Amino acid sequence: MKTSKESMAWYNKVNEIWKSIGVEPSIWHGKPVDFKIASKAVKALWKKEMRTKFPYTIIEVSGNRHTWCRRRNFVINTSKGWAEIVHGLGHWVGYRKKFKRPHCAEHATLEYRMTKHVSEKDWVQSSNEKLSRVFELKQ
Repeated sequence: MKTSKESMAWYNKVNEIWKSIGVEPSIWHGKPVDFKIASKAVKALWKKEMRTKFPYTIIEVSGNRHTWCRRRNFVINTSKGWAEIVHGLGHWVGYRKKFKRPHCAEHATLEYRMTKHVSEKDWVQSSNEKLSRVFELKQ
């Protein structure tokens, strides 16, 4: 199914936000993210959009796995970066809100709101700083 022009315009705005804060907008190639900060972000984004407390246990995964909900566990792939985390969470929220289809205009605007919130809260910068401190301690 083809993505609408309206959706693509919103996704372009999402990509602009990611680029403005130094994040690779690709959901396939991103810089690693600190798990604790990503968990905090996911819970806050869920609360903001769903108006309820986050109902899942959060688990960190890596490799070829996607950020998604499986058996009451919400898995976050911190190795794929912020764009993949927000995109995956956006799809799960869209599924729970019963959007018409993936990548519809509603999903695109949802992802825009979430990306903007991540940017405003400086979670990317906090994550980068924490990971650099951990890396320095290991050396």
